[in-house]
Amino acid sequence: MKGCLTGIILLTLTLLVGILGTSWNTNSFGYFQQDISMLDYIPPSYIGIIYVPEATLLTQKMEDTEQWKDLQNLSFVQKLSDLVGSIESICAHIKERGESAQLFSFVASLHLTSPQDYDYLLHAKAIDISFWKLSKWMEKLESYGYEIQSHYFNGATIYEVKGNDLEKPLAFAQYGKTVWCSYFSTLIEEAINEQTDDLRLIFKEYNREKDKIATYFNFENASFLNTVFFKEDAQAFNQLKKWGKGIYNEWNIQEGRFEMTGHIVLDEDSNILKRSQALPNNTLAQYVPYNSPFFIQQKNKEINLETSTRKATFKKYFQPWFENDWGMFIPEFQSKELESCLLLKSKDVKRASNLLKLLAKKSPKEVQRIKYRDFEIRPLHNNQIVNILLGEDWTEVYKEPHFTTIENQVLIGSNLHATQNALDQYLNKNALSGQADFQNFYNKSVEQEGIFTYVQPRFLIQLLSKNPSDAFKKSLDKYKNSYTTFSPIQINVKADGRLEGQLTHNFQEGEQSAMAWNVALDAPPLGKPIIIENNDKNQILVQDEKYDLYCLSNDGQILWRTSVDGPILGKVHVVDYYKNKETQLLFNTPKTIQVLDITEGKSIENFPLKLSSKATAGMLLTHFLGERQIFIPCKNEKVYAYEQNGKLMQGWNPKTGLGLIKQPLQCLKQDKNIYIIAANAAGTISFLTPRGNLEFISSLESPLVSPFQIDMRDSLKVVVATCANGKTYTINQEGISWSKNYIPIDSTGLFMSENILASDAKEMVFAHKNKVAIFNTTEKLMEYDLPCSASEIFTNSFSDLDTKRAGVFCAENEQIYLLDYDKIRDGFPMKASTPFVITDLFGNNENMLVAGGTEQNVFAYRLK
Repeated sequence: MKGCLTGIILLTLTLLVGILGTSWNTNSFGYFQQDISMLDYIPPSYIGIIYVPEATLLTQKMEDTEQWKDLQNLSFVQKLSDLVGSIESICAHIKERGESAQLFSFVASLHLTSPQDYDYLLHAKAIDISFWKLSKWMEKLESYGYEIQSHYFNGATIYEVKGNDLEKPLAFAQYGKTVWCSYFSTLIEEAINEQTDDLRLIFKEYNREKDKIATYFNFENASFLNTVFFKEDAQAFNQLKKWGKGIYNEWNIQEGRFEMTGHIVLDEDSNILKRSQALPNNTLAQYVPYNSPFFIQQKNKEINLETSTRKATFKKYFQPWFENDWGMFIPEFQSKELESCLLLKSKDVKRASNLLKLLAKKSPKEVQRIKYRDFEIRPLHNNQIVNILLGEDWTEVYKEPHFTTIENQVLIGSNLHATQNALDQYLNKNALSGQADFQNFYNKSVEQEGIFTYVQPRFLIQLLSKNPSDAFKKSLDKYKNSYTTFSPIQINVKADGRLEGQLTHNFQEGEQSAMAWNVALDAPPLGKPIIIENNDKNQILVQDEKYDLYCLSNDGQILWRTSVDGPILGKVHVVDYYKNKETQLLFNTPKTIQVLDITEGKSIENFPLKLSSKATAGMLLTHFLGERQIFIPCKNEKVYAYEQNGKLMQGWNPKTGLGLIKQPLQCLKQDKNIYIIAANAAGTISFLTPRGNLEFISSLESPLVSPFQIDMRDSLKVVVATCANGKTYTINQEGISWSKNYIPIDSTGLFMSENILASDAKEMVFAHKNKVAIFNTTEKLMEYDLPCSASEIFTNSFSDLDTKRAGVFCAENEQIYLLDYDKIRDGFPMKASTPFVITDLFGNNENMLVAGGTEQNVFAYRLK
């Protein structure tokens, strides 16, 4: 399987071309014409071809399916659909009464039309579309108002049709009984000049089902696609020729599942498949992360060693332990460079580790042992095994390979991050082998000879977005949801080149909640991760117990880290501090007010600003009269107010007499009423004007157990607070309060309110010891029994719900719970060291849970 990149590209193209050629069985509609003479007139520059029986009936069938919308959003499909649709509209426009406007069997060949674009040349039989003589048909079109222009090329007339409802001109030409049509007359000219001579032989040899769409992808011209999908310096498609001439497929659909059979058309000197033998039941997939876009496995009888140096290296350092069973996978989330991992089955992992350590020591570079989650990771400093198994193209990917052992497997990551990420997924039991849909096909394939390949389009977007061409990037950004609805593709390539496989549309079966990524910190995380938005992308802020603040990308890469003088109190605000459309992070620690550049994490000018006394809570940030104000309660029982430049706010002397305030200040604003509200440690709630004048106070009978909430009651905003005496108080905007006992509670209890059931008023959530209960203003709605005492309660939004869901964190046993309407959500509790946040992390309407882990880490977890 040397040149494994070839396999990946093969699968990618199988996805794209295969989806395009997805077959609807046409037994009930017509027949697949066996006359394949149209294949004789295809220009040699073709990248792929599609043979379609009865286009009109096929189009009608496709338009009735759920898949059609997503197929239309894929460029390969859209271009062919536009071309066929234009021809069909012309036929319908000019047909006489009693004539059929139905289309025909055709071959469409795919060609490059510019460095970043491609389109089709359509080949049809004249008898099928009533083109008995093209010139006569053009005269008829002209009589119906179409504008016809023509020119001669190498003895043939090429017609250009414009006008009526055509969005762009169509070019036609005829040679014998074959008619060409394309938006590009240059493709017709190329077909007139030169034709391919071996396609008919390929179809005759491999065509088995006469009523199905057939596709053929030409490996010999695959390199033309380099600039279509990637930047100009990419050479991703060049290695496909090492596999053979091309790949032939026939397609069928059964209840949303696309089935394919086909054959790799081999060169005489191609031996890439001849060495394969049956795959083992003890599968490598047990060690492959479930969210890997690509997984390829092969068991070889022998390794092809081309040089004496490689032979010597392999014989000394690999042959004593290697069982000739290996695979490669690419993780979903990538660092700046492409990442990949190799898995090699070992008959003696201790010997494998010792020999690889000796191999690493041959390098002049330092061999540094790394301890990670009870695993020993070492740099390999040698990529010869990568070159032997994957080919020269992958030596650049594995510039800094690291290795470790997992049970009876040797794991070689392309770098340290890739190796650690693979270990994280393994330890969290997020394996590909656990997916039901994967097992169904894989278990049928492992007993057969060949290479097993597995592609998951729903996890492909990040990989495809690493180095896309400008045109392909626009397509990904616009239609990424359509790309990800097709999953997964499973292909088994047999030793003789035959293949079989399937792909699923709107994939749901076997989907599971599972780890997406995991990031190691230098110390345990401190507090709930914070989601911010920067340049239209979500990012994650997390602080560790050394007070270092990390900024992570949505795919788990550390963008920057900076040292902070203490724990962050309260919220982190994203602000345009200088009003110049550049954003910063604003927050406070017990000692300082911090303003950090959001891109690099560095303090801006004049910050951090030291506080006069230690802060006891996070800041309240307000905007009055177009300016920003910052209010912070401190240990000296004063509340300080600052202007946005960090200076004390004029007209507000540090406010005294409010008592010790340990909970966040809040702002209540309704109509003309604006209050800064503070609750002190004794249970007294004070209402202040923005200038610091005391309007009124409400003395409750007991200290608050949790921060007070601002809710609506009869269209008026009120303050709601639960106290250690078990009473829940409601205080209106005149300072008048009333109370009610909802649940037995004491100073160890917790309280919050949030819109959970879409009621007019927010529901109230209480937690006391191991019970969590949700009430409306009059009655209990739900109650949950937990095996632990709640340390924190909170809510999270879901991308597909209008209301929120409650979450619980239990510090005593490091567990988190997510509460559905009437039960603890399936899959919970989970192990975590902090509360969690749920967010649409990738902007694709997918709910992701982010929390601090128990291994000095932070992780993102996909929810069903």
